[in-house]
Amino acid sequence: ENLHALFNASAASTFSLGWACGYWHGTFDNLGFPIEIVSPKQWQEDITVPVMKPIIPKGTPAADVRKIKDQHKKAVKLESIRTANELFPGYDILHDGVADAVCIAAWRRYRWLLQGEENESST
Repeated sequence: ENLHALFNASAASTFSLGWACGYWHGTFDNLGFPIEIVSPKQWQEDITVPVMKPIIPKGTPAADVRKIKDQHKKAVKLESIRTANELFPGYDILHDGVADAVCIAAWRRYRWLLQGEENESST
């Protein structure tokens, strides 16, 4: 998934996240595996049921805006968990990080399968 600096994150945690990401990129590159970086918006649009972004009227107090945005973020995470459990019914996926990883892998697999169908139809 596309990696970027997180707002309000410490420099040490941002560095650690970047280092870990670079480690895996280097490992897969050395093994000859292609790397595709995808934005959360792209895989979520393709594989999950869209969670409508709330419309926040002008003049809404900042505390209420934060609450609304937090609720939306939780709804997106719950949708990711629901999708992962639907894709893999034999497992009980409860963590949104695991659900995101499963959904990204499923998204990439579907893209690979679709590319295979396109290549077969063009020959």
